[in-house]
Amino acid sequence: MKILLPLLVTVGTSLFAQKVYFTSKDFLSNNGQQVARIGTGIRYFSMELRNKIAIQDLNGNKSKIYKDSVWGYQNRFGKSFRSIDRTYSFQIREKGSVYIYTLHHMYWDSRHFSVTADGKVYRLLKKNLIKKASDKPCMKAILDKMKKDKIGLRKRIDGTNQYYLNKYIAESGCNPFVESR
Repeated sequence: MKILLPLLVTVGTSLFAQKVYFTSKDFLSNNGQQVARIGTGIRYFSMELRNKIAIQDLNGNKSKIYKDSVWGYQNRFGKSFRSIDRTYSFQIREKGSVYIYTLHHMYWDSRHFSVTADGKVYRLLKKNLIKKASDKPCMKAILDKMKKDKIGLRKRIDGTNQYYLNKYIAESGCNPFVESR
């Protein structure tokens, strides 16, 4: 039993790494600044922390920075979030042809998407996808195939965290959000 304890402690500390991503490139390369603790204001109701992220670095120094001064962060459970306008922290559910996010509300979750890591975030609705890919007929074909197969936009593939939307885009051979050359 004494042998297993150090092993469990070592594994446990690596599972709960927390990071701050100052740019989307930090997120895409998984090269965020490692920190000891992050408080996002979600469990704090004071006005002081509502728009800020409280950070404790590895040396124990504490600071508070505005959410809009960082691109995003990873919490102690390994979930990554994208911060927008000091107000919203979108959980990044999937990065692929389309970035898919969840915004947690008090009693429900809403799904959103962006075309790039730094792109504007839209509600994950058929009309928004068509509008963003207005010059590409393949987006409508992808959505029609999903409808024919009775697959909703917010549905994930069983047993995985991958959304059907990115799977259908990959299988179509046409990314409606990439510029033609």
